Amino acid sequence: MNKEGHEITLSMLSEADFFGELSAIDGMPRAATVVALSPTTVFHITGAKFKELILSEIKIANALLLVLAERLRKTDEHINSLWQNGAYGKVAAALIRIAEDFGTIKQGSVDITGIASHKNIASYAAVTRETCSRAFAMFEKEGFIIKTRNNVTLTDYQAFKNRFKI
Repeated sequence: MNKEGHEITLSMLSEADFFGELSAIDGMPRAATVVALSPTTVFHITGAKFKELILSEIKIANALLLVLAERLRKTDEHINSLWQNGAYGKVAAALIRIAEDFGTIKQGSVDITGIASHKNIASYAAVTRETCSRAFAMFEKEGFIIKTRNNVTLTDYQAFKNRFKI
């Protein structure tokens, strides 16, 4: 939640992803809350066990560093898109990032299934739900997306990226 009480989505995780590693590494309180959008099974490991594991298994430590570097790079891109784009550009950038992480590519289009509600996208783009709805209406009018309940198809993924210079 931001200072105004609005929920902000910092990242979206998928199967086999992990969270809480920063608190396990430095012992500081967690910086965010995790909310599952679908039924989820979670494996818990204590901070002490986690540290023991990464100190004793170099392959695990290396894999952790690679994931943390990738997450930091994506976070930098996300922050950049939030500051450099107008509201519709923020929504477009959020859709593109979600498409890259979770979409299914089909002959130049990308299907995003199950996580593409206006509320989720708005939270991820740091805009209001109403702004997100207006952006979606514009994207549909221009033929860039087809929206159903919780699914979005980017009809021409590359054209959409080019339109918003992302």
